[in-house]
Amino acid sequence: MRVLFYFLLLIGPLIFFHELGHLLMAKRFGVKCPEFAIGVGPKVASFVRGGTEYTIRMLPLGGYVRMLGMSPEEVGGANDIGHTLADRKIWQRALIFLAGPAMNLILPIPVFMLFHFGVVEKIPATVGFVEAESPAAAAGLQAGDRIVAVEGKRVRYFDQLQRHIGRRPGEEIEVSIERAGERLTLHATPEPVQVRDSVFPLRVVTRGILGFQNTGYAAVIHVDGGSVASRAGLRTFDRIVSADGEAVGDLPELIRQLEESATETDLVVLRRSAHRGAASEYGILEAVAVTLPAISDATGAGLRSAQQTILTVQAHSPAAEAGLRAGDRVTRFDGRRYTDLRNLIRRLQVMEPRDHKVFFVRDGTEMSAVLRPVRQEVVAEFGTRRDATFVGLAAYGRYVPPDTVKVGLGERIVSAITKGVSDTLQLIAGLIMGVFYLFAGKVDSSSLGGPMMIADAASQAARAGWQQFVGMMALISVNLGILNLLPIPGLDGGQLAVLTFEGVKREPLSMRARQLIHFVGIAMIVLLMVFVFKNDIERYWAGIANWLNS
Repeated sequence: MRVLFYFLLLIGPLIFFHELGHLLMAKRFGVKCPEFAIGVGPKVASFVRGGTEYTIRMLPLGGYVRMLGMSPEEVGGANDIGHTLADRKIWQRALIFLAGPAMNLILPIPVFMLFHFGVVEKIPATVGFVEAESPAAAAGLQAGDRIVAVEGKRVRYFDQLQRHIGRRPGEEIEVSIERAGERLTLHATPEPVQVRDSVFPLRVVTRGILGFQNTGYAAVIHVDGGSVASRAGLRTFDRIVSADGEAVGDLPELIRQLEESATETDLVVLRRSAHRGAASEYGILEAVAVTLPAISDATGAGLRSAQQTILTVQAHSPAAEAGLRAGDRVTRFDGRRYTDLRNLIRRLQVMEPRDHKVFFVRDGTEMSAVLRPVRQEVVAEFGTRRDATFVGLAAYGRYVPPDTVKVGLGERIVSAITKGVSDTLQLIAGLIMGVFYLFAGKVDSSSLGGPMMIADAASQAARAGWQQFVGMMALISVNLGILNLLPIPGLDGGQLAVLTFEGVKREPLSMRARQLIHFVGIAMIVLLMVFVFKNDIERYWAGIANWLNS
């Protein structure tokens, strides 16, 4: 019942505004509208106002505005002369049919505006960690630097910074920073990397990155075998949470503290117990007390970051076939050092498979292997399927939450307006690309979904929070708008195609042709509904079977 509630909460307003667009434009041009309906099937409730009966029908699978003269067989009475759809000029009828999809395409703008206006705190454009051998490292960026401008454009927040850098792959840019109260100008060239489009995940796009994060790494450690740290009782993937009773921030801070201390340090660490379970992504955690002797060099004492260490290797995966194991510390990959193994894995997942040379340390011995990922089909968002590059590695990622700053009212208003429009345009462009990919055969038709998929998406988004729910509403709204603009008989796009043909021919279609198009449209819509229901049943069959057997 909860899933049904979220489905109605999501789809109901979208249908309402779509049909409201048709109704308002039709009445604006004097077309009589006997009925405005939300849903199809038997009537549940209704009332009459302004000559229109407003109804709610049993099945929430759509809606309609019944305009006088819309059906080829429908004729009005003597009082209806001049008030039918057929009496309107072609451009007026086109606007009436266009108004519904337009409402769906415009609706995300206020939705996104509300979302962005509600953001009262943001992450500042501060460098938290610089990746080794990255463009940021080559340019001289350091942890703690505050970036104030890119190419002369003022930057305050990290999301602004990412957009500026992402648009300039392979191009040298000027970066202005503040460091220890001093203003500096650096030059860096963002590295072109392939990433999945945030709007259309089936598409891989090129973005520029400099190779730094806005957060530091938590104190999750790799311990060399036989080292001082190992003899003290520390283990790889221990997360140090306190030192001498004081909470630990990031790993560099802890290392500085340990190296400056002249005495032993009492540590409390969180460690995976021997029994792995669902209590944590990394197993059930237990607290362990460890006393570390005074050290002057953390690396010499065998204490390193675990960000380069392999957490798990899947059996029979390319990583396993290459001979890699959990606990191996990757030192170089294709001749380059990666401080954060997760960044490397993300890159591999969108690259075409090829041979990679990997150097790693195991039990104090440096070794090498050739890793060749493979392409395989994966289950993605809401049961859809797509190809992805499979490696079979996982790394431990744990970060220190970044500081935030307050966003002023004026900034919130400007951000709400500009981002509301830009996010909507980006969403429309991404979904148009998705439709193109579908017809071009680059996207499998099994990715299409119907009411069950929408209900699942609504339920998942609602559980994640209201921001995700309104974001999903915007996504489905644009989907409905674009779908209705397709030149399929029975949809708004089909009606617009007919009007275009009549405008070129300069005469209306014959009654027989209109009737034929009308019935073909109904048949196509029914077939489309059957197809998406089939996809839904295949996608959620396991859940359906469990529900039927319960």
